[in-house]
Amino acid sequence: MSLRKCRQQKNGQTYASWQLVESYRTAREPRQVFEEIAQIRTVDVVSPTKGGPELPRRCVAEPTKHQAILLHRLGLTLPRRLEMHAV
Repeated sequence: MSLRKCRQQKNGQTYASWQLVESYRTAREPRQVFEEIAQIRTVDVVSPTKGGPELPRRCVAEPTKHQAILLHRLGLTLPRRLEMHAV
């Protein structure tokens, strides 16, 4: 979202106003796209079991509406789960 100054003429007079506009300038500003996508988080979920070891899972959080639009326009899909590797 950004502000844009707009000018209108009415009855021979020029009026200036500010409008809130939505922007999808992905081709010109890739850094902003990367920063927005970098905000997508993963969540570690540990599920208990009956008498056995816990089952750890790393899940990808649901993207915001804006992030979902960017991912769609870029042709990217997020996995629901990621594999957890021992460190």
